[in-house]
Amino acid sequence: MRSVRWTSRPSGCARSTSAARPSRIPRVQAYLSHHALDLTATTDPAQAFTGAAYVVVATPTNYDTLTNAFDTASVEAVVRDVLRYAPQAVVVIKSTIPVGYTLQLRADRA
Repeated sequence: MRSVRWTSRPSGCARSTSAARPSRIPRVQAYLSHHALDLTATTDPAQAFTGAAYVVVATPTNYDTLTNAFDTASVEAVVRDVLRYAPQAVVVIKSTIPVGYTLQLRADRA
């Protein structure tokens, strides 16, 4: 399976594609010992998302204690890029977001 990691930081690309990607999770270790890992990383959203079937969004959503709200701007930016380059993709949001956020995001994008 081919996987592409999009990151806004070039240093993240170097870490993602290095040969040493140890995992402490036994199931991951077992899988990687029997399967080739086709992992690339890029800072180009078009390269990362074009043709994707699934996109996992895992970006920081800082909680603002003054407003009692999460800053979801980074999630919204990634979703916007996914919709631009891979509108057919299933988007899974792994970031911490408020209850009801995905329903609202879907309604806003419909």
